[in-house]
Amino acid sequence: MNTYVYRSEAGRMLIEQAYRAHLASPLAEKTNQRFIETSFGKTFVIEQSTRDKPPLLLLHGSASNSASWLGVIPLFSEYFSVYCIDIPGETGLSSPNRFPLNSSAPHEWLAEVVDALNVQKTCMLSQ
Repeated sequence: MNTYVYRSEAGRMLIEQAYRAHLASPLAEKTNQRFIETSFGKTFVIEQSTRDKPPLLLLHGSASNSASWLGVIPLFSEYFSVYCIDIPGETGLSSPNRFPLNSSAPHEWLAEVVDALNVQKTCMLSQ
């Protein structure tokens, strides 16, 4: 299995440019965007959160990124502190190296992200 998501650097740049355009759109204007360092590389997070609401982690599907959640963040943020997490090895801004599918790496990575977000208990939604 190829552990790198992009076939070329030019392809990576095109996808990243389009993603960054979405992140600058009105849909993302009330969000905070940051990177979390993990032992698996950097992880990009889009958040709209306040500590008085329960956390909701949103994970995108394969060959995607957190832009897929931008349209629903305002709806979910009425009730939750929303965290959209770019999964490493996909077409987001997180590390481009994929996890081995037959390992505990995805679980370990997500535990590190949850710890970095200082989340004790959460709801999760994935595509």
